[in-house]
Amino acid sequence: MASAPAGALYLIFTHSHPLDFEITAAVLARGDSRYCGLIGSETKRARFIKRFRDEEHLDEARIGRLTCPIGLDGPPGKEPEVIAIAVAAELLHIVRGADQPMEGRAGL
Repeated sequence: MASAPAGALYLIFTHSHPLDFEITAAVLARGDSRYCGLIGSETKRARFIKRFRDEEHLDEARIGRLTCPIGLDGPPGKEPEVIAIAVAAELLHIVRGADQPMEGRAGL
């Protein structure tokens, strides 16, 4: 991550919540990402945001760069292939220049 250029897109989904937290905190602390997406639920997002404030002392502007849950709304389901398609669509939307917030999506 340290060698990534400013404006990089980060998509965080590891096997470990603690590792997800460390990586996401580092991306947000850096403050220059074009996208910081974290796989997870609204509950995971709320827990992480509290820790970003309390433990990492990140300001609201940096925390506001977080997108969690990830993926455009589309076919319902939590199967890996459904999530993959929704996330690919979201990233394509961003890369094609539509950086404005999408209806109902925080953090874009």
